[in-house]
Amino acid sequence: MFLLAPDEQETCGPVADAVVADWVQLWEFPQEPLVHSRATIGAGAHAKGKNPPPIGYLTDDHFGSLFGMLMPALVEAGCTLPPME
Repeated sequence: MFLLAPDEQETCGPVADAVVADWVQLWEFPQEPLVHSRATIGAGAHAKGKNPPPIGYLTDDHFGSLFGMLMPALVEAGCTLPPME
């Protein structure tokens, strides 16, 4: 959880989880995307001579809507946000 301070993960984590669940439903994703695994997906299939299924990458609109939903919810819950550059 890169947005939450380590000492706030227990109290603010459920807030983030709820927002992400709403976001997944909003975009009608079949499951929560693993945004950190994009670079390695399918590597095992290629090594075995198989073609991995097509990858559905997240767009800037996806990320924008997630942060647009997440930040206000964290602020409302009193969570400390990291400085945004």
